[in-house]
Amino acid sequence: MGELQSTSSHRRLKELLAISETERTDAQWNEINELEISLTSVNQKLVPEKRDRQKKAVSTGHYPGPPSGWSKSQPRKHHQKSGRR
Repeated sequence: MGELQSTSSHRRLKELLAISETERTDAQWNEINELEISLTSVNQKLVPEKRDRQKKAVSTGHYPGPPSGWSKSQPRKHHQKSGRR
C-alpha cells in the first residue's frame, strides 16, 4: 500500500469514525473493520525497529527494572488500628 493510499485510508477511517455508532450501517461497520486491519499492517511495517527492540528484550531476558529509588528489600509499613474507640 502506497503512502498516498495509506493517507486516504486514514482519512476515510476518520470520516467513518465521526459517524455516531448508533447511526452506522452494517456496510460502514464492515468498512471500518477492513480499514483498521489494513492500516494495522501498514503501521507494523512503519515501525520495525520497535518490534526488533521488543524481540531482543524477550530473547535476552533483559527487561528494564523498577525506577531508581525503589527497593524490594524495604517492606511496606502497615498501620495497625489502635484498640481505642
